[in-house]
Amino acid sequence: MNENARGVAQGGRSLGGVCTQGWCRRRSVLQAPHRATDDSKLAALVAAYSTGETVPPVIVEPNGFVAITGSHRIAAAEIADVDVPMLILTDADYTAACDYLGIDSLGDAVDHEEQCRAIYKTTLRADVRMALADQI
Repeated sequence: MNENARGVAQGGRSLGGVCTQGWCRRRSVLQAPHRATDDSKLAALVAAYSTGETVPPVIVEPNGFVAITGSHRIAAAEIADVDVPMLILTDADYTAACDYLGIDSLGDAVDHEEQCRAIYKTTLRADVRMALADQI
């Protein structure tokens, strides 16, 4: 995966600005896992992004374009006109989560929480586990 497909290293320049945690991606490039439906959660995230608060990064498949978490964060970033902080799973992390669930793709998982739990239980990356803490 080339640098433009993944973003750039932590603390470096993103495709649309400066990223302060993990990888960053312009929100229009990310495919959200589902529609953002909780208006109060969305409003709180827009306010957080607008005031520069730290928001947990979105977890993204190894391809760098399909988000596993973060529907509300992606929508809020669009409204606040900021980049989305994100962490891209390694192929090994993605495969380990699929193996844990006995499936070929995390998209085959029964629900979003199941995907997050499988990644959380199988990854050795502290940054990914921290980003998933509120999802499981």
